[in-house]
Amino acid sequence: MLDGISAAKADYLLIMDSDGQSNPDEIINFWNKRSSADIVSGNRKNREDYMYRKLYSKIALIIYKILFNVPLKDPSYAYIMMNKKIYQNLNNFKPFMPDGFFWEFNARACKKGFSFFNLDIIHAKRSYGETRIYHWSKLPIVSYRNLIGMIKIKLFS
Repeated sequence: MLDGISAAKADYLLIMDSDGQSNPDEIINFWNKRSSADIVSGNRKNREDYMYRKLYSKIALIIYKILFNVPLKDPSYAYIMMNKKIYQNLNNFKPFMPDGFFWEFNARACKKGFSFFNLDIIHAKRSYGETRIYHWSKLPIVSYRNLIGMIKIKLFS
């Protein structure tokens, strides 16, 4: 992810998942809100995911909100838009949360004082493949790594 952000050259950068859950028709909504904040972040309205994924996200969000004052409804969603000044400022860090890149990206952006706009997005069921990171069998170790990562971000970034 960081390599792609570092290679970007455009005035604006839009990042979205490729699993079919993020509707490309929403891109125009990001574009229309691009001046509303430094980062326009998608919020999965009526999230179409397995219950265990939604539960994990709710618990992680509680911990995240305790550690960071990030004004996002859905800081883990990989559907965001930002201008060049922002992405060039956030393209060079050693990730503490490789399994939760956007959790970390948004926490770092908030610590730098960047502003956010929550954009409600229609979220679809996954149409391509199965999740590799957040499979129920891997959730305990991913949860542990993400918790440790959040603590490291809080203390060391």
